[in-house]
Amino acid sequence: MYDISRMILKENMFANPDYPRLVSFPRTGSHWFRLVMEFYLICPCAPQAFLVKTPNRCWGLHVHNRKIRDPHPSEGPVSNLGKVIYLYRDPIDVIWSCLEYENKSAEDYLDTLINEYKDHLERWLNNPADIKNICYIKYEDFKENPWDTFAKVLGFLEIKQIDKNMFLEIYKRASIPNSRPSFKHDNSVISKRRLSNDWKNDKEEFVKKYGERISKEFDGIYK
Repeated sequence: MYDISRMILKENMFANPDYPRLVSFPRTGSHWFRLVMEFYLICPCAPQAFLVKTPNRCWGLHVHNRKIRDPHPSEGPVSNLGKVIYLYRDPIDVIWSCLEYENKSAEDYLDTLINEYKDHLERWLNNPADIKNICYIKYEDFKENPWDTFAKVLGFLEIKQIDKNMFLEIYKRASIPNSRPSFKHDNSVISKRRLSNDWKNDKEEFVKKYGERISKEFDGIYK
């Protein structure tokens, strides 16, 4: 990944509430989505670039806003924004992936993650009245129906560069095995665990043990 802090300062991204935001809780697929967008548009989403070392522009700014009740000031404004893409994912997968990535046990950290993601969905999915324009993108839709989902984002951003064949080729190039070098901070998870039977078996056990409880916690919140 490349440091594009000069571009961020030049565009005044963090301070400008009208600069497009991509908002997502950790482990909801934001890096994958950003990589596909960067391949397609040849420009990144701040605060980092995966492919373009010295971009002339950025299409948006990515923030997690993980702590809804105590937002981190380094991410800039998280209310009264002009244009937001909200990327979200099935809570069971999000919580499992967070536990794996952060190397924490469900016994010690499950309740914290449940409460954090519930707050996130309640705010961004269910109560975005202060946001002028918001586009909802579900991770599962981007995976199962990628072109329609991607085209919706392009339309939302008023991007006229529409090429389905080019997108489908890029979508293949941005798969986990092909894009692994661009996810340097994720290598420990991807290379050692994600494609292994141990990872799959552990996730099955996690779902058996906690899946029903998590689903009940998010009933009426996740949709």
